[in-house]
Amino acid sequence: MTLQQNFQWAQRVFQRYFPDYISAEEHFKKFIESSLPGEAVVLDAGCGKQGLIREYLSNIRFMVGADIDKNSIRGNVITDKQAFVLASLEKLPFREETFDLIACQWVVEHLREPQIALDEFYRILKKGGRIVVFTSNAYNLIPIISKFL
Repeated sequence: MTLQQNFQWAQRVFQRYFPDYISAEEHFKKFIESSLPGEAVVLDAGCGKQGLIREYLSNIRFMVGADIDKNSIRGNVITDKQAFVLASLEKLPFREETFDLIACQWVVEHLREPQIALDEFYRILKKGGRIVVFTSNAYNLIPIISKFL
């Protein structure tokens, strides 16, 4: 059995015993959807190669992806509703109160000074805006084991 088949089998078993389970990633996506006001200006903080906001482009006015990795920025497709900047999340090149929503997925755990990045997020967030952060659980076995490997 391949890894993909094992994963699909595990998903079926899990759904059988926990039919109402909603993954953390699904909660994250639903929260983003509910946090997008009409015509939102959005920052995808640590956008990586894919960017997580791309699937919501129809609900936003403009999206900026920020990442410190030049290759990640190059890998993104730019539409008329997108822009990408090469920047550290700890020193973002935006004016105060620029964004309606700041979304950050699988990034905060990699930052040396996450509090500085969160302070930056609050600085550039509009009044009444939202910050959505999705990160790993420090007490999950996978991060604990990976620290030792």
